[in-house]
Amino acid sequence: MSEDVKELIEDIVEALDTADSQNLESVEKKLLLHFSDYTSDESALVMEALPYETRLRVWKYLPVTKQKDILLEMHADARESLIDGMSSDELVELIGILDAEDLIELWDELPESLGEYALVSLDDKQRKYFDQAFSYHEEQIGRYINFDVLSLP
Repeated sequence: MSEDVKELIEDIVEALDTADSQNLESVEKKLLLHFSDYTSDESALVMEALPYETRLRVWKYLPVTKQKDILLEMHADARESLIDGMSSDELVELIGILDAEDLIELWDELPESLGEYALVSLDDKQRKYFDQAFSYHEEQIGRYINFDVLSLP
């Protein structure tokens, strides 16, 4: 995988460096194709390996659902740098698809006002899950519990 990732990073950097207004759409399609072949954790690894400015440029091309999945897999410092580079509108769109578990994971990196906005946008069930999980300290397992419980007959 490491050789594939290295090659992908080189392809991304080259595609963005040669992009102009004429071929921007083809660059976008190429990036989406590259990222569709990778799992979220592999995509997070690729994003973290990109130089900061390139990472921000690539990020803009990804659909918000893919952004969410990648963001949840990234290390906190890289995640925070991406969140800091996003516009308010982009963050609001991203927050709109978060559930309680996602919000717990991203809480510390979100600007306070957006965290509060995210809480208000949760439905009652998700808000209850969030409140239960957030009652645990960040180093306790209860903070990151999965609320999708399966029961067997």
